[in-house]
Amino acid sequence: MKIILGILWIGVGVSVCIAAVILVGGMATAGGAPQEAVVCALAVAVAVLPYVFTRAVEGFFVVCDMSRKVEIEAPPPPAAKVQPAPTYNYEKARKNETITRLDL
Repeated sequence: MKIILGILWIGVGVSVCIAAVILVGGMATAGGAPQEAVVCALAVAVAVLPYVFTRAVEGFFVVCDMSRKVEIEAPPPPAAKVQPAPTYNYEKARKNETITRLDL
């Protein structure tokens, strides 16, 4: 697995170098904005497609590796204790002198 990924990542590095050559050479010889856009798109495609392929293979290996692991069943979480909703005691509030009332 590591050998395959190493070869793929080396290929990504080579493709980035090739994309740089395509970009520099194409921009030097382009005759206008449309040709420059094509050169840029080609350089991006040459660099990005091998990277995406390598990441997909890497993800495939991770998924296959995870499926081989034995799953250990976790114990269920403890039941949450339900607290009663707080109530407002109006009689106590009337007797309490520290509470002030704002009339809007």
